[in-house]
Amino acid sequence: MGWQDMKTKTKDPLVQKVIDRIAKRSDKGIKKYGNTMATSKKGYVQWINEVQEELGDAIVYLEKVKSLVGAKVEQHIHIDKDLGGGGGYDLNKWEGTDPE
Repeated sequence: MGWQDMKTKTKDPLVQKVIDRIAKRSDKGIKKYGNTMATSKKGYVQWINEVQEELGDAIVYLEKVKSLVGAKVEQHIHIDKDLGGGGGYDLNKWEGTDPE
């Protein structure tokens, strides 16, 4: 059964897109590696290494996106500030950290 045959549906189109994408990626992995995530025989450390590699890649991808849209984001931030929003975001800082 391929991902197209799965009947999981949601009313939220963004969630549905994610579900479909994960199912499609799973089928691709099963073809490539010959097993499912459930039947994989990797150990704990191997799984941790996999996650670290994926998250490292994700950080690099996000940094690239910031560089591509930085000027547009800065423009929106200034508009937000002009309209009374918080503004003052620094794209070079790690967000979500406690104030200094």
